[in-house]
Amino acid sequence: MSRRNSNGTTARILYWDDIVIYTSNNNNTDITKPGAPTGFTNGSITSSSVTFTWTDGSDGGGTATGVQNTYILRTTNTSAAAPVLNDQGQYSTAGGTSGPNIVGTDWTIVSTSVAAGTTTYTDNTVAANTSYKYAIIHRDLAYNYSAALESGIITTLPLVPVITLSSPSQVTIGNIPVGVNNTFLSIFQAAVTVTGATLNSIDFTSGGSYQAADIVNFNLYYNSSNNFSGSTLLSTLTTSLEAGSHSFTGLSQAMKAG
Repeated sequence: MSRRNSNGTTARILYWDDIVIYTSNNNNTDITKPGAPTGFTNGSITSSSVTFTWTDGSDGGGTATGVQNTYILRTTNTSAAAPVLNDQGQYSTAGGTSGPNIVGTDWTIVSTSVAAGTTTYTDNTVAANTSYKYAIIHRDLAYNYSAALESGIITTLPLVPVITLSSPSQVTIGNIPVGVNNTFLSIFQAAVTVTGATLNSIDFTSGGSYQAADIVNFNLYYNSSNNFSGSTLLSTLTTSLEAGSHSFTGLSQAMKAG
């Protein structure tokens, strides 16, 4: 861009972008890309984290300034093309004036600070039951970027629901007279951590001086509200009713979180 001064001369205005200043023992500018990392290998995959490893590429040649950091990128678009970082560009995980954190329209930069020589990374910002692809890119001192090493599709595990007893209460020994029917042995509420949990079984232990023949059956009832009006019979045990351990199995009761 240029403009004309009042004396008729032409002054030139230069606009600079992505200036990189670095120290090197070589008089020539480093414009050589580092070699791409290789050997993407999946490690531990859970509902909340993904761990993987790779083999570092090299940054050789007469003007090379060496690999300084490894960038980790992630996308949920599992068919996205490999990301390409602009040489001498500044990128960040925060975005804004620190540098973009989105590459193309699909890739998010999740780390720019993996040190040279470190060849493992754990992403603790993933969502459960979600498919991702990762890309690994080297940066040298002159902010040249390598080609990307891509992963295959990595799917995190679904959340594991936890169902625990809350506000349980049960009768004490000797509180059930002989010949009494439909007596509650235990009433409890279930605290569920994940929406969409399914109750598959309940284990319990009965005690006392009774005999198996003294009991006709154990029944398990369920209600989504905190009362037994209109409750649903889930399961019945009619054998091996003596004092000891018992299990209601083969259940398939959907549970609300809370």
